[in-house]
Amino acid sequence: MRDLVDLLRWSRAQPRPSLGDALASGAQATRDLRDYQDALARGVVDAQNGVPTTALVESLRALPAVAEGPARTEVVLLLDVPGGAPVRVVRAEVLPRAVAVGERLPVRVLRFDPQRFAVEWEAGRA
Repeated sequence: MRDLVDLLRWSRAQPRPSLGDALASGAQATRDLRDYQDALARGVVDAQNGVPTTALVESLRALPAVAEGPARTEVVLLLDVPGGAPVRVVRAEVLPRAVAVGERLPVRVLRFDPQRFAVEWEAGRA
């Protein structure tokens, strides 16, 4: 019984979020879920469901040619995820323009699932 009393005292001493904070967290979770479902249904991460951020190009490696298709490059990116830790992703892509290691690219990312992102190639042009 003493353990239960101690646990009750401890729980009452913990900080409680305000009602506004709790509602804001719930609203953000609802938006994240809606964006995730939209991206899954449409198969696209874009301005309607992705959060704008940047990604650092960590490495580039040309991949062997496959049939008659365009040359693909393995790109390792470090995504800056809003509200979370940076996420390292590896993707094989046909690059629409020259990219250098150390360059920052504009991307849109799903906060709920950072592995789902899209590079905004047109926005990255100077």
